[in-house]
Amino acid sequence: MNIWQKYITLIALLVISILTTGQVAVGQWRDHLPYHNGERLTETKNKIFVVTNMGLFSYDKNNGELEKHSKVNGLSDAGVLSVGYSEDYDILFIGYSNGNIDIIEDNIITNISDIKRKQITASKNINDYMFIGKYAYIATGFGIVVFDMEKQEIYNTYFIGNNGAYVYVNEITSSETHIYAATEEGIYVGDLSKALVDFSNWEIITNLNYGDQFYWLKEKSFNTIEYFANKIFVNFNNTDQSNADTVLIYDIATNTWNYLNTEIIDCISLNSTDNILLLTTRYYIKLYNTELENYHHIYKYGGADSESMRPNYAIWGKNDIIWIADRVQGLVTSKDLWYFQQKALNGPMNYVFFEMASIGNSVYGVGGGFTASLTGTYRGSMLHRLKDKWETRYSGNESEMSSISDLVCVAVNPSNPSQVFAGSWGKGLLEFNDFKFAKLYNNLNSPIETIPGSKYLRVGGLAFDKSNNLWITSSNNAMPIVVKMANGDWHGINYTNEMNAQNVRQIIVTKSNKKWVVLPRGGGLFIFDDKGTPENKSDDDYRKLSIIDDNGQIISNEIFSIAEDLNGSIWVGTNKGVVVYHNPDKVFTNQHFPGYQIKIPRNDGTNEADLLLGAETVTAIAVDGANRKWFGTQSGGVFLTSPDGVNEIYHFNTDNSPLLSNNIYSITINPTTGEVFFGTENGLISFRAEATQGQEDFTDVYAFPNPVPPNYSGLVTISGLVAGSIVKVTDISGNLVTEMKSLGGQATWNGQDLNGNRVASGVYLVFSSNEDGTKKNVTKILFLN
Repeated sequence: MNIWQKYITLIALLVISILTTGQVAVGQWRDHLPYHNGERLTETKNKIFVVTNMGLFSYDKNNGELEKHSKVNGLSDAGVLSVGYSEDYDILFIGYSNGNIDIIEDNIITNISDIKRKQITASKNINDYMFIGKYAYIATGFGIVVFDMEKQEIYNTYFIGNNGAYVYVNEITSSETHIYAATEEGIYVGDLSKALVDFSNWEIITNLNYGDQFYWLKEKSFNTIEYFANKIFVNFNNTDQSNADTVLIYDIATNTWNYLNTEIIDCISLNSTDNILLLTTRYYIKLYNTELENYHHIYKYGGADSESMRPNYAIWGKNDIIWIADRVQGLVTSKDLWYFQQKALNGPMNYVFFEMASIGNSVYGVGGGFTASLTGTYRGSMLHRLKDKWETRYSGNESEMSSISDLVCVAVNPSNPSQVFAGSWGKGLLEFNDFKFAKLYNNLNSPIETIPGSKYLRVGGLAFDKSNNLWITSSNNAMPIVVKMANGDWHGINYTNEMNAQNVRQIIVTKSNKKWVVLPRGGGLFIFDDKGTPENKSDDDYRKLSIIDDNGQIISNEIFSIAEDLNGSIWVGTNKGVVVYHNPDKVFTNQHFPGYQIKIPRNDGTNEADLLLGAETVTAIAVDGANRKWFGTQSGGVFLTSPDGVNEIYHFNTDNSPLLSNNIYSITINPTTGEVFFGTENGLISFRAEATQGQEDFTDVYAFPNPVPPNYSGLVTISGLVAGSIVKVTDISGNLVTEMKSLGGQATWNGQDLNGNRVASGVYLVFSSNEDGTKKNVTKILFLN
């Protein structure tokens, strides 16, 4: 084997290594969106594009490859709602919930942001598409937009409501002469030969009385519509009762209504070809011919990986292949209507990550939440875990969780990482062992109390102490602090009078074993020291703390986040930026206990300074292995600062990065890899940063990628280091190539020598030592050019 054959073999092994480890290089992003819950789809020449809950993926019909599509690889926005394809122009449309549109032609993505930028008071949802000639008709939350595909610009907008009012349009279809729109207010029809920009040329056909049998159609909501066999098929969307929709037929020739059948169903979509009508319900799909005979009924995916069938959208594609967007299995397809195959990418079951926690190489997240007034969102109970791949425990695979909603906090037992706890904003405390639901703790089997006069238990915060005792906060009751001891005993601490607050949220346990508790909605902070005797309140130190400055003036008691850094300082996120306590152990002894607002010099010659994130609501704080601070905000995106908070290292927002939303719910950091996870309003995304948690020794040092392939322009990372290591790289002859200091337990190298030149092919030695030189390591990196 010659040297080039060896290089090719090494490159192949490198690719395999990257694929199997799932690592990303420092500075790279990856999304973690749901790809199992298919909602809509469309077929292009070579691919099937599937919309999921906030995500989009494609399946290549020729080679079977699955590909994610997000801001990470070129889309302009997040929150995909719809896709549509013009076969005549070979253009794919991607619509978003904020009115944004991407079009893809010849693999080039062009953004059409006119609707997004337009100041309107109605919804801007991009819901559906229809193509006539060179025009794409787009159903939106305010009307119908006409797009010229040749000029690639918006041609017109139809405001079809009374006197040109906004109307929410769910879907559109057309006959040879008319456009039909299924809206929240009825079925609108417009004559294509007339000026449809004039609202008076639109008519609500369901508001006309076509006999006593259908008088009830007036002003009803219709969610899907299709033109088939010279008739209009629509579904009356009964929003007052589930599984109570009615599919109707409007005969254009006779101007009459009829039922497709008298079956009461939950219809989600109608689609057709020239000869086949597909009616998709929540649990099955029916196929009709042009004589309206139901000639096939799909109620089970024979041969698929799972028997569960939850279709959302179905089309009859080329070569007589059915394609189904399924809300559990992603994409399902069949050539014979008997044997079905699942095509889906791995991802969490939902896009909401209200709070997260990390331990080792595992990341956990909960998918519940509450509103600004602290009422529950009633999202189903979901616990997500990333450990090599995403898994989700929820009511669909844990029957015991079926009545539980709104998981809002999560904690992992540091001495037993297979044991995880999650708090429900309504039902109590959940325990999971080996990522399976184990037990629900409530007022019947623990000191956690309900809201007086109700059955609800609002658990809002969880934290383990050094002795592996689990501390729990709950709201609106007489036992706001509860601890589950490592030995299984329980204790409740009645701090109701001392807190003087109904709502209790996050809790952290500091290095000195003090507990800092967030009292949301203007309550400030509550700090206590139980002295290791939670059963005896009489020896406790405690204090309710308002956030004040040196002059005793209140900065803000609206607190959204809290964290302790590696030096023991407490960082608090408020609606007026960040406040720091550098001497937290004096909280009980210093009557005047101000917080410190970090001043950022403007460096403009005025000697003036701004307060750190003073104009932002800081919703999340995380500290990395180098003691740097990650701040998530409600509207400004994400900030990374130096350990002291003075210097800004990164500021990511939706305009300058793949960040999915500027509204950040949560942040956690994989301590082993340094990958930072951002739970946003539009889903979860991560960024591989430079810092990791420092190690005790050098037993697990490794470099990535290794070998370094030709044309690789990213950073090479050396991980598994002792915090603050001195790292020197030499060639095989011992000549110094570069040197650096690690951030926490990781150092990065751009592959260049001291003169800024890319190093030549060959083996390079990496010498690492701790700061006093008592611990050392040598590892090797192979460069291929």
